[in-house]
Amino acid sequence: MTSPDHRVALPDTSYFFIGNGLVCAAVQFAAGGQGTPLGLVIDDAARLAPKRDALSMGPSGLGAVAVGLRVGDEILGPSLPNLGVRWDDEGDVPTVVAFWGHGDLSVRERFFVPAAGARRIVREIGVLNSAAVAQRVTLLAGEGRAMLTRDLDVPAGGHAFATVVYEVGSREPSIGMRFSEPEAPDTDLAAWWQALTRLLLGDGLLDHAFLASRYQLPAVVPLRGAIPAECWGGPGDIEHHAAAAVACLQLGAWPQARRILEAAESALPSPTPRDRMRLRDAWQQYAWWTAGERQMPASATSDSNEMDLKPGRSTPLTARGSTRSGRTLDILLAARACLDRGDATEAAAKLAWLGQVSGSRAGTWFTAYDEDGDPDADAASDAGVSSRAWAEIVQLAVGQIIGLRPAADGVHVQPRLLPGVDRMTATVRIREMTLQLEVIADDSIGLETAYVLPYGTGEVAAQIKARRAPVPAG
Repeated sequence: MTSPDHRVALPDTSYFFIGNGLVCAAVQFAAGGQGTPLGLVIDDAARLAPKRDALSMGPSGLGAVAVGLRVGDEILGPSLPNLGVRWDDEGDVPTVVAFWGHGDLSVRERFFVPAAGARRIVREIGVLNSAAVAQRVTLLAGEGRAMLTRDLDVPAGGHAFATVVYEVGSREPSIGMRFSEPEAPDTDLAAWWQALTRLLLGDGLLDHAFLASRYQLPAVVPLRGAIPAECWGGPGDIEHHAAAAVACLQLGAWPQARRILEAAESALPSPTPRDRMRLRDAWQQYAWWTAGERQMPASATSDSNEMDLKPGRSTPLTARGSTRSGRTLDILLAARACLDRGDATEAAAKLAWLGQVSGSRAGTWFTAYDEDGDPDADAASDAGVSSRAWAEIVQLAVGQIIGLRPAADGVHVQPRLLPGVDRMTATVRIREMTLQLEVIADDSIGLETAYVLPYGTGEVAAQIKARRAPVPAG
């Protein structure tokens, strides 16, 4: 028996990924009518298993981790069109929020990983009763004989709360579910997430894309082993690992960057010369971002002149069909190429595609799309969620739009203001300093103007100027 939930490529579906290197989960929002409308795909972060084999997946789909309410003789659950899912921008750690309801009852759910060493996902459930009288409801978690129940007395005009925890086994692939006392995110984990790079690029779509990439790229990096080329897919190649490592450096997720590079070296015992050059370039950036030269392996410092290779780039292919069809990586690389030659106007036009296709609500993009903006997959195949897209978006935002590039002589900055943008801000950790950068528009500045900021310690504030990109006619 198969279920639509077994497939990744569902129409108008977004996946919100959360994780900590031990566990990884995706909140599924299937707005297109296929699959569980609000699902939870949970797995061990190191398994790299297909979605259909995830620990929370059963023969009939994601019912084993579903939540609903019994009110009298009626069973209520998340359903379209009365369902919304988004990132909680005010959460201490990456948190997904879902809203649904029926009649006088409104439900708000929150999903998050509570601690760095936790092998569990927390699901907070709050029920609001807008009726003039109190109501007793029964919370249902799971299905069949394994279903858990808890009665909730919801006062008139008030709330009742419950917490469900999903625990991933450490010795063998398994998942357990239980009710729990309320659990707040660990303060150390919250502080770590809060210290990651923060940007305001002046463009709503790109700000959303960067924030979603900031949340999700570190979440899918396992403590051991290679990162996936596609979420629920096999391991990525050297180029993929190098791009992800550089993006993690730019985010301030330095432990993840190192794990990615070490996994890349162990995954390919006989890398090509091009592979070795990509790894050496990524290790050099590791040294510049972290001042960690003494921690670099010997393989990162030998044969440095073997070949001349620009880091983290590939030749973009031509996108197919209409403006909504194409391969995500091709379009992102084409936008980055525009920024390389100083054309922020054309780059912004290409990046507008990110908001027109399935997955954009969560900031997760499939590898390829058809002409309707849905994942490009037929009955014999299944399109994947591109983890490489997050790496390219981070590099585009930090390294090209803000224009930060640490080097031996300091931090090079060459910002590119997008059309209609007068101001950008960035808070970025580089070595022992936290750079608080403000970029303001000044049309008297040359288009190729660049700055070099000295390395410092602690919080360092700087304001620089950049020329605005022209607004397209019409």
